[in-house]
Amino acid sequence: MSMFLNGGFGKSLAAKLKHSLHLTKAAWSYLRLDSELFVLPIIMAVWLVFLYIVLAISLLLLGDLPNLRTGTIGTAQVTIFMLGAYILTAYSVTWCRAIVAYTVAKRSDGGNASLGQSMWQTMKLAPYLFVWTLVNGSAGVIVRTFVNNSVTADRLVASALGANFNALTFFIIPATVVNKMSLKAAGHESVRRIEETWGKGWQTNITIQVAFRFLHVLMVGLFFGSFFVGVLGQWPILFVCVTIVYMAWLLLALPLEVVLSTIVCTLLYQYADKKVLPKDFPADLLLSVLKNEDAVS
Repeated sequence: MSMFLNGGFGKSLAAKLKHSLHLTKAAWSYLRLDSELFVLPIIMAVWLVFLYIVLAISLLLLGDLPNLRTGTIGTAQVTIFMLGAYILTAYSVTWCRAIVAYTVAKRSDGGNASLGQSMWQTMKLAPYLFVWTLVNGSAGVIVRTFVNNSVTADRLVASALGANFNALTFFIIPATVVNKMSLKAAGHESVRRIEETWGKGWQTNITIQVAFRFLHVLMVGLFFGSFFVGVLGQWPILFVCVTIVYMAWLLLALPLEVVLSTIVCTLLYQYADKKVLPKDFPADLLLSVLKNEDAVS
């Protein structure tokens, strides 16, 4: 309670946001150095839009066509649509992460991989990536449900389960793509590298997600603010322009967050695997992404 009264919570949140913005800026600078990788968020955004359009058309064509005239579609079709959209979106995200991991690892080792080469190499791992998409999605939901619904007596077990799951999955994409490991071996590799480098008391210290949550809130505020200013001040062009910017942000936010966070994750894996820090990424910032909670306490 005293932390809230003394402003400790606000300072902690502000510090996390500041570090997250610095990390996002560094990952963005790293991304801009690779002209081909730089267009990957745009390609992914276009692909997701195309994917949703195809799914929507399939829902209409394969659904209960007589009911379309009354404007109703069966719940089974809607459920299939939602499930298909989730799986395909999750797989697209996983494949995007794999492409970024392969490209960044090659670059970190002093080599170079074109976007086409990265896509081709990761396509060879398509079955593993698809299985991982299904496993990660289902296991993640189970773990989160167990943690959220646990009684007080089971909190320690739930927390340990969540921590083990995070360690198991943190480096699984880089390990699978870079070292051509099976999912089982990549999971063991992820745990081993994390515990060897940061210890069993590891935890995430800085994440790019915090910066993107802040940017989402900022964009929503800008959107509604421009709406009221445009209506009250009779400046519709302002609302139209901001709406275009906001829609572009909605399309690019997820792909950009995926690419930037995977850059950081892959560079961390390269450091844990080879103990080599990247030349074109702030070393102190990268090393502060994870920390050993036991050592800090």
